[in-house]
Amino acid sequence: MSSRDTDETPTISFLISNKKKRLLVIDGYIHQQNKSTARVSYWLCEIKLCNTGVHLNSDDRFLKYTENPHTHMPNQVSSNFEFRFNPSTNITLHSPLFSDLIDFHKKRIRKQVLYISLIFGIFGLLGLILLLTSFAIPNCNNYIDHCSNTRLTLLVFGASSLGTAVLITFIVVCVTRYQVHKQFGDFDNSTSLGQTSVWRLDGAEWIRYLNYIYGPDRQWTQLAPLSSFCCRRQSYDRLLNRQYGHIVFYSNGFIIDELYFIPFRLYSLQGIELLNIDQNSPTLGLRIHTYMKAGEHSRNVYFDLFAPSSITQEQLLTIARSYGTTVFGLNQTNVPLSGLPIAT
Repeated sequence: MSSRDTDETPTISFLISNKKKRLLVIDGYIHQQNKSTARVSYWLCEIKLCNTGVHLNSDDRFLKYTENPHTHMPNQVSSNFEFRFNPSTNITLHSPLFSDLIDFHKKRIRKQVLYISLIFGIFGLLGLILLLTSFAIPNCNNYIDHCSNTRLTLLVFGASSLGTAVLITFIVVCVTRYQVHKQFGDFDNSTSLGQTSVWRLDGAEWIRYLNYIYGPDRQWTQLAPLSSFCCRRQSYDRLLNRQYGHIVFYSNGFIIDELYFIPFRLYSLQGIELLNIDQNSPTLGLRIHTYMKAGEHSRNVYFDLFAPSSITQEQLLTIARSYGTTVFGLNQTNVPLSGLPIAT
């Protein structure tokens, strides 16, 4: 039964066509945008002989269906989704959603570098003060040895502190620039980026996933397992109050809204599992196994992605196979199914 036959607000998701246009997916039916105003966007079924329409607000939230029902069965999204996710179609990330998320993650890295630079900047400033003080000490007529020792001590500590601060700051900036280039290198040449697809989680679905991966009692602790919730509270409250979030897939990685940016350049793809999130509901998802490249701290890390209720198992399998083809150069047809009990 579709959400049209019930009082429930349908879960919507979007795909990007090979003509760089967004396609709306509701209950397996694909819609193309017909027109839009400042407040409402109007979508029509992509089947030309079907006159069913959907209205969304400016935040891409569902408003209503038109009166005409669909005159056909749901679209075979799985077959269409294959070419929409195929890297050979060269879809660029021109959407404001993508660019905003990329800019957010870049700014977060720059902010971390700024804080580290400030800390060592203060350390270097103290070294500079000690160094200048060593030259400012007046010549002593008495206690020559004491004055000489004091000046030498200040000179050594000042020069060492200043030099260490400058060196560490230089290393941090260079490493960060390399890291940013490696992490966001796919976006420097968007024509070779490949196809993208977006999942949008609304309302209870987003809150459930947010609590699972980032909440006060989160169950997923693959990254920063010892981090305190007080350090995450501000971001958590902002994303919770927003009531929706996105998961973006592109050919060489994926983005979990403002939380995690995972390029396969840094996280080598090892495998994908299809997850049954809850045995009592038809919620599905993906568990993506990666190997985090971090020198001595390299290790296996997996990411759990909850799919919107409108996404079918066939669509999930298509993503898994597309990643297998893109990353491994293989057509992986056997994707294991695993159960994942989630507390609600």
